[in-house]
Amino acid sequence: EEEQAEITRKLLAEYSSLPLFLSAQELSLYYNGYCNNTIWPLFHYFLSYAQFDRETWECYKSVNHKFADVVEQYIQGFDLLWIHDYHLMLLPRLVREKSPEVKIGYFLHIPFPSFELLRVLPEREEIVNGLLGADLVGFHTFSYFRHFISTVLRLAGFKNTFGTIHLPTRDVRTEVFPMGIDYEKYSTVNTPGIQREIQKIKSVALGRKVILSIDRLDYSKGIRNRLAAFDLFLRTHPEYRGKVMLILIAVPSRTSVARYKELKADVDKAIGEINGKYSTLRWSPIWYMFKSVQFETLMALYAASDIALLTPIRDGMNLIAKEFIAAKTDGRGVIIISEMAGVSEELGEAIVINPYNIEEIAEQIHAALEQTDAEKKRNLKAMQERLKKYTVFKWAGDFISRLTQFQPNQRVEGKRTPWREAQENLRSAYRQAKKRTLILDYDGTLVPFMKRPEHVVPEKALIQTLKKLAGNERNMVIIVSGRTRTYLEKWFKGLEVTLIAEHGVWLHRPGEDWEMPVVRDNSWKESIEPILRLYVEHTPGTFIEEKEHSLVWHYRNADPEFVSLRLNEIKTELFHLIANMNLGILEGNMVIEIKNLDINKGRIINYFLSGKKTDFILCLGDDITDEDMFTALPPQAFTVKIGEGKTAARIVMQSEADSLGLLTLLAEEPDG
Repeated sequence: EEEQAEITRKLLAEYSSLPLFLSAQELSLYYNGYCNNTIWPLFHYFLSYAQFDRETWECYKSVNHKFADVVEQYIQGFDLLWIHDYHLMLLPRLVREKSPEVKIGYFLHIPFPSFELLRVLPEREEIVNGLLGADLVGFHTFSYFRHFISTVLRLAGFKNTFGTIHLPTRDVRTEVFPMGIDYEKYSTVNTPGIQREIQKIKSVALGRKVILSIDRLDYSKGIRNRLAAFDLFLRTHPEYRGKVMLILIAVPSRTSVARYKELKADVDKAIGEINGKYSTLRWSPIWYMFKSVQFETLMALYAASDIALLTPIRDGMNLIAKEFIAAKTDGRGVIIISEMAGVSEELGEAIVINPYNIEEIAEQIHAALEQTDAEKKRNLKAMQERLKKYTVFKWAGDFISRLTQFQPNQRVEGKRTPWREAQENLRSAYRQAKKRTLILDYDGTLVPFMKRPEHVVPEKALIQTLKKLAGNERNMVIIVSGRTRTYLEKWFKGLEVTLIAEHGVWLHRPGEDWEMPVVRDNSWKESIEPILRLYVEHTPGTFIEEKEHSLVWHYRNADPEFVSLRLNEIKTELFHLIANMNLGILEGNMVIEIKNLDINKGRIINYFLSGKKTDFILCLGDDITDEDMFTALPPQAFTVKIGEGKTAARIVMQSEADSLGLLTLLAEEPDG
């Protein structure tokens, strides 16, 4: 602990940085496990390499929570927080929950995969929801941006307008920020140290053309295919044997991981075979180094090489390509870059290849060697001018500027109190009250949503908490739900709670029979149900739920992009059909419900509470059907909205887990 305290003090004093100390087990499960055995291969399109393990996921969540705890200690008010990369994809949401005022930016430095690939990830919803906690999400390329936008729509159902994703309570901006380099640093090659290193390389090359290949040793970098292509080039263009050499530098990476050990063995073997096949007493085709290189050596390699051969199978950006271009101050250099690298979208003058096409790579090596000096200079100049303008400093400045500009337009709803701030007042009022009324919505408030409503089962902990609350003679507990009376009776009739079914059609007081406050005619169903059935047949994943006094079209399981095309169509047709029928269309959470206009939770609550004295009212709800209750109740009532969305409630919570936590606390509160 003393050593950790000293490290913390030194980092804070000298670098304005804070360390987060992880155990060896956490490092293994979090970093080597979920980060690099799950996210890294999956996001780089190596699905067969991805490992899905519950223990590593739990550790990933835990470490993200630890980061959030540290951030919470130091962040204040309207500070700005910029979160980087795939190791912290849950952090934006965690910080948002604790500090909603903070401006949060997030940048992903690796590719964001297509939905068809991401959908295999068991924790895909948690990852996407974590990222949506940010105000601004940045990507290297338009492709990654497009994949994210599509994924958000398909997983969460949130639409966007020109990159602005519309959440219920706020917007999240997504943009493309192609990361640059420190151009001045990498274009300075005339220092004595770098010139000495250049001469060393030339003394080895002996006038031969030099092809440079430099990467971390990683399966995503395409090194095997690159070597196969170089082998094919030497075989099909024997005139270049003895006249060209490949300098291949593989920087050690994750050397303790079995898959990387196998990769190194494969690379070593391939290099040995090529050198064994083509070498002479005066020449070896490949000069191989498995180590990191110093900056001066790196710069000398860039400056002295004729061609950069960079063929990643998938790469977020690839800054090596930009560094090579900056270092070619003599205008004599050609870059061969994979179309799967993000940087290829910026380098239109480079030779762009398919990293899986061995024959194409071999032929483009030949084409690069045959380029004239005029072609090289023309292409390099165009790329250099572009890179000069968008440096790493411009990249960072643009991101911060966009984050700062976008933030003020996000909070459009009225002032509401976060649960953590309202907790003490609510609990104090509860303790002192003599007659309490607790009004509780069900789905999304007491239990989470599921793809099929019939699969939702209240947990034992919830039942026990409700039983304890209802057993207090000061309390009157009411469950108000869109569920049928059969469902509510099955799970709650044994408790001393009042049940209200189908948004207010049916009322059940403890110890009494079900009653219908207002008798209603259901003959309208005969004309509406066939229309809904038609849309079910033409919209896969949707289904109809028939309640005693309403019809519900569920689309939670349907493809979001496809169902979005159907929504306006079905609503338009229904509005036309129900004209003059005293019916209303209610848009709930992934449902459209058709019911009598005079059925709503606000009316039934007013009916039930009429004439009753109460000095404490708590009302919990999560969607638009609960807004009728929030507005119907007196202003001193503690109205609580669960989740995101514009609301008339006074207090907001994040999830149904928070509402259960509140009820558990109240059940344990002593009476005042």
